[in-house]
Amino acid sequence: MARTLGPRESSRRVERYIGAARRFEGLGGKNMVVYSDQAATTPASIAAYDPQAPSTPGSVISGSKVRIGKDGLVPLFWFPDGVTRLYGKVGTKVFQLDCNPVQSETVAAAAPTTGAHVVGERVWNSAPAAGGNMGWVCTTAGTPGTWKTFGTIAA
Repeated sequence: MARTLGPRESSRRVERYIGAARRFEGLGGKNMVVYSDQAATTPASIAAYDPQAPSTPGSVISGSKVRIGKDGLVPLFWFPDGVTRLYGKVGTKVFQLDCNPVQSETVAAAAPTTGAHVVGERVWNSAPAAGGNMGWVCTTAGTPGTWKTFGTIAA
């Protein structure tokens, strides 16, 4: 299975609430270490994202450390194979980071029968025909996961 790209848009913005000031404070410019567990004890094996090569994971990010942008957004990076949720830690605050599971799309004559797959992966039918379908989508993660057809083509 190809790695999935993330974090998804809904989990990229990171802020902390300052109770005394009753406001949210952005964390732009700060470093975030990415972990595979919520307790933030095991660094995740994440890879660099290059928009010039958007479907190819780059090199492993040393120390699982990324810098939050000045806009308060966590930069995109590649999650480990088969992983859909990671955790980022800034200071003592831990943030949940979810991947964008529909990033992985391929073209084939049938749904996968081998390999690990996550919910939302799509395989486009390489030979669409009248009365057939446009492709398959993974509805249950696993090896190979559960795949269902989508996009019925009129006869």
